[in-house]
Amino acid sequence: MSADSTSSAALMLQPPPPDPAFGPAGNGAQRAMELFTMIQDRHVAISPGLARDLAELERTLTPASDPNWGRAYGLASEAIGLRGKMGNSAPWQRLFPRFVLAVVEPIMRKGVVENRFELSLTIENPEYRAVSDFEGACRRMEEWVRLALADKTVMGQAFWACAGVSLLLAFRRQNVGRRAQTVLQLPPVPDLQLTQMVFCLEPKLEDDPLWRKKALKPSARSNRLRVGVRPREGGVTGVLHTRRLRDLPDALPSAFVVPEKIRVLKLIEEGFMIPDRPPYRRPDRNLLSLTMQAPETDGLGAAHLVKAAWIDATIRLRVLLANMSLRKSELGHAHMRDTGTCCAAVSFSGDSTKARFDPLQIKGDFRRQAVSQAVMFADVFDMLAPATKNTQSPRDRAVEVQARERLVLTCLREQAEGMRAGSMEDYASICLIEVAPAVTRGDEIVNVVWRDDRRALMRRYGFDAADTVHGARILCPPEVVSGAHFTICDDAFSEPQKIEVPEAENAEEALAKIVGAVSGWIIKQNLLAVAHG
Repeated sequence: MSADSTSSAALMLQPPPPDPAFGPAGNGAQRAMELFTMIQDRHVAISPGLARDLAELERTLTPASDPNWGRAYGLASEAIGLRGKMGNSAPWQRLFPRFVLAVVEPIMRKGVVENRFELSLTIENPEYRAVSDFEGACRRMEEWVRLALADKTVMGQAFWACAGVSLLLAFRRQNVGRRAQTVLQLPPVPDLQLTQMVFCLEPKLEDDPLWRKKALKPSARSNRLRVGVRPREGGVTGVLHTRRLRDLPDALPSAFVVPEKIRVLKLIEEGFMIPDRPPYRRPDRNLLSLTMQAPETDGLGAAHLVKAAWIDATIRLRVLLANMSLRKSELGHAHMRDTGTCCAAVSFSGDSTKARFDPLQIKGDFRRQAVSQAVMFADVFDMLAPATKNTQSPRDRAVEVQARERLVLTCLREQAEGMRAGSMEDYASICLIEVAPAVTRGDEIVNVVWRDDRRALMRRYGFDAADTVHGARILCPPEVVSGAHFTICDDAFSEPQKIEVPEAENAEEALAKIVGAVSGWIIKQNLLAVAHG
C-alpha cells in the first residue's frame, strides 16, 4: 500500500468537524456532537445546546455541582429522602450512561409530547436546519428543560422517585477498585411500580397498644429447648442412670427398695436412677421473621402493595424492637420466581441507639430516608437481584424448603460482624408469613380453613416443630379495586380476617390506607411471634 493511500485512509477515519452549533472546536464540541447523534439515533429529540450541557456534565467530577443537568441529582435525591447526598462524589461520574437513560431521555420525550418539538433530523443530514424555525425550536426546548429541572412538579414526584432509585441502585451495585475491571455485572433494573408505592404513598397506620410495651416476654416457656450441663432447673424430661455420689440426693425412691444388707453395694456397683432436669436454654437471638412470596404472585398489583407494606413494617419494627430491647433480630423477604429465589434481609444487631421513639412518627422524608439508607435497598428494589437457582429436583426437596433455607442463610449473614455462625435454633421466636394469591373459583374467592392451611403451610416450608413457629398468611385479590379484600390468617384468630379496599375519591389515599393496614398487620404478627416464644 502506498503512502498516499495510507494518508487518505487515515483522513477517512478522522471524525467530521463539529458543527458551530456545538460551540468552539475542541474535545467538548466533538463529544457534544457524538451525544447529539447517539440520542437522536434513539429517536429522542435534543438540541445542540442541551447536548453541549451533557458533555459538560460528563466531564464534571461531582455531577451534582453542574449548574444545568446536575440539578437533576438534587431533585432525585430529594424524592427518595436523600437530600443533597447524590452526585457529590467521583463514583457518581461513572454513572453517566445510567443518567442519560433514567433522566435525560424521559425528560426529552415528555418535552416532545407536550411541546411538539420537531428535531427528529440527525446532525449528519445537511438539511437538518431546514426545519422551520430550528433556532426557535431549540430555544423553546432548552427553556422547557430548564423549567423541568427547576420545578419538580413538571415531571412529578413519581418520576423523580424512580430516577433516584435507578441512580442509587446503579451506585450501590457498581464495583469499586480492581473488581470493576474483572467482574461483569448486569445493570440493575428497578421495580418502578414498587418504587412508586414506597416513595409516593404515605401509609396510614393506626396505633396499637401492643406497640407500647417496653418488653414482650414469651408466654410458653416450656417450648424452649433444654441443652447443656447446668444447675438443675425446670421440669422433668426423663430418667437418667448414674453412679455419681453427688446425685444420690436426687435418686428415685425405687433405688432404696432393696434389703438393707445389699443396699450400699447395689448403689455403688449398679448405680441408681435420677430424674432428668436439664436447664432452660437462653437463646442467643431474639426474633427471626421470614416472609415468603409465592411465585404465583408475579404480575399481581396487590403483591406489590404487600411488599411495600413489608418494607414499611421493617422500618418501623427496627424502632419497636429496639424499644423492647430485642435488637438481636433479623427480618427477611424471599420472592420465589421461576428463575430462582431473590432474598433481602436486614439485621438490627448493629443498632446502638438507646432513645425510645414513636414508630408512628416515621413518616415523610424521614421514612423515605430510612428506606433509602437500609442495607436491603438494592436487593428489594432490583428486579435482577442475585437469585440462586434451585439445583435439586422437587422430588428430592420442595422448592419452598430450599427458598426458606436460602432466606435463613441470608438473614444469618446480615448479623453483626464478629459473631459466630448461627442457626435457626439460636432464635427464641420465629415468625413465618406467606404471601400468596387468593384461590378463586370463577369470579368468587374460595374461603379458607386456617387450621388445615396452617398444617400445610408448615409442612410446605419444612418446619417439623410447627408449634414453636408463629404462622400467618395473606392472600392477595386478583385486582385492587373498590370492594376487593385481602384475606389474612394467623395464629391469633381461628377464623380468617379481611382487609377491604376502601372507597375513596382519591386512589392514592385508598392505596395508602391499604399499605398502612397491611403494614400494621405484619408488625403485629412479628410482635405476637415474640410473645408466642
